[in-house]
Amino acid sequence: MKLMKLLLIGLLSVVALAACSEDEAATTKAAVSIVGADGQAPVLFDNVSAQLKAVDAAGEAIVAPKEVTWGQSSDAAGFAVTSAGIVTVDLSAAIVGTVTLSVKTPGDSTADPVTSDLYDNVTYAPAVSALVLKSIAVTPAGVKVAVDATTQLVATATFGEGEAAKNVVITTDAAWVSTTTTNATVDPATGLVTGVLKAAATEITASLTSNGVAVTGKENVEVTDAASATFTSFAIFQNDDTAGPVLIAKDSSAALAPLKYQETWSNETKAKTAVTAADIYTCAVKAASTSIEVASTTCVITPKGTGTTVPGDTTVVMTRTPATGTATTSEIIVTVEATR
Repeated sequence: MKLMKLLLIGLLSVVALAACSEDEAATTKAAVSIVGADGQAPVLFDNVSAQLKAVDAAGEAIVAPKEVTWGQSSDAAGFAVTSAGIVTVDLSAAIVGTVTLSVKTPGDSTADPVTSDLYDNVTYAPAVSALVLKSIAVTPAGVKVAVDATTQLVATATFGEGEAAKNVVITTDAAWVSTTTTNATVDPATGLVTGVLKAAATEITASLTSNGVAVTGKENVEVTDAASATFTSFAIFQNDDTAGPVLIAKDSSAALAPLKYQETWSNETKAKTAVTAADIYTCAVKAASTSIEVASTTCVITPKGTGTTVPGDTTVVMTRTPATGTATTSEIIVTVEATR
C-alpha cells in the first residue's frame, strides 16, 4: 500500500511538473529591441528627429500583421515620440522618462478578434550624442526650377569631425528661408522650392540650432521660364455623335478631354501647364496646309474642305510669350483623318 501511494505521488509530481513546463512555454515571450533606422543603437541629436525601429532577436524589423505601438512614459519630458516611432529630443528641458514599445500578434479568432501579447514590452531612455553640429549642406547643387514648378531641396547636417563625424538628414527639422521671395519661395518646414520669376540665382538657406550651436547652409537656385506645352499629337475626325469634326489632344503625361474643333485649346494648355494669366499664346501653321487653318490669337483649329475633311499632316507652331522673360515655342503635329 505504501509503495502504491509513493508511486501515485510520484506520478502526480511528474504531471504537475509537465503542466508547469507547458505553462512556462506558453508564456515565454520573444525578445524585442529598439534600434535606429540603420539597425544600430539609436544616435540622437538635439532638435533633430530620428526614426526608431522595432526588431526581433534576429535583428529583423517587426512588421504587419504584428501590431507595433510606440509611446512614452507618463513622466516623459525633454523628448517626444510619435505613433510612427519618430523621436525628437529638446534639450531646453531635462530628459526624463522613456520611449515605450509594445508588440502584439493578432489572435486567430475571426468571430471574436483578440490580441495575444507574445513579445516583451520594452523601453528606451533617449540619450543625446555629444557630437557638436559643425555644418549643413544643401543639395542638389546648381538646381534649376521653372516658373510655377517645384523642386525639393535636402539639408544634411554634419555633427563632429574626422572619423567620428556623423551625417544626418535634417530636411524636415531645418528652418528654410528664401532670400528673394519675388524670384522663388520655399516651404519653411519641408524645403520644397517654387519658381516665381525668372532669375539667375536665388539663395535658399537651411538653418538649425542644436545643443546651443546655430548653423546655416545655403544653395543657389536658378529660376527659368515656365516650360512650354509639350503636346505630341492631335487627331481631327468625324464622330458619330457630333455635328462636326472633333479635336482630341494628347500630351506626354495624359490625354485631354475631346474638344469640338471650333473651341480653343489654348485654355486647356494653360490649365495643364499652370501658366499665369499674363502669358500670351499665338499659333500658326509651320508651312502652307491643305488640311487645316489655325487662328493666330485663339489657336482655334479648323479643318479645310466643304462637307468633308481633307486628310493630311500639318505642323502647328505654338508660341508662348510670358509677361517677363523669353518667348518659347512648341511644335505640334496635327493629323486630319478622312470623315468617319
